Amino acid sequence: MILVSNNINNLNIYYLYYIYMEKLALTCKVLYDKDWLDNIKLCKDGQVKPVIKYESIHDWMRKMNEFQVSLKHFLDEQLSNQAIFNELKENMDWLNDDHIFIKNFLKFMYDSCLIMTEHKYKYWSLDNARVATSAVKGALKGFYYSTEYIHRITKDKICNIIVSIIFSMFGTQDSYPGIFDKISYMKCFMCKKFKNEVVTLGTNGKEICLSCCRNEV
Repeated sequence: MILVSNNINNLNIYYLYYIYMEKLALTCKVLYDKDWLDNIKLCKDGQVKPVIKYESIHDWMRKMNEFQVSLKHFLDEQLSNQAIFNELKENMDWLNDDHIFIKNFLKFMYDSCLIMTEHKYKYWSLDNARVATSAVKGALKGFYYSTEYIHRITKDKICNIIVSIIFSMFGTQDSYPGIFDKISYMKCFMCKKFKNEVVTLGTNGKEICLSCCRNEV
């Protein structure tokens, strides 16, 4: 009887262990599937160009102005920190993502891109933040090698270089749209569609897309 009882207990233990392992496997599969789906979503996010709608060009300009002001404020705050400035200045010939300023700049650009895209396009925001950060690293390295004396590397010069690069990349250009221009859409008062290329008629006029504008000429 004792032997039979022990065998039954062992069977119960094995059964409970089997049930536990089966549930653990299912849990792992759920977690794996979630990671896989998250990665698929990120891939789709990266493939889809953001479409951000604005009521008017004036609303878009206000949003862009807020971005420009926040960039200048960020740079002023970072470069006023002597420890951060010294590390940046001493490593400008070979900046990498481990330096404090570069880390903070990448995060700032990522957060700014998220704000501009209404927090809907995380992968797109991270991708463009990385591109902007790489451009800044390259420009600062070029500035370092073109400067004869390191004491000529000032906070103002670094700030002006970064502002010029970022505004050129993300803002309006003479012959082609910047990164934020490409994702901004306004409603044409004629065709009632949201279009990427619009112009304003008059000082307080409405937005009209280029297609409708050509048809009216």
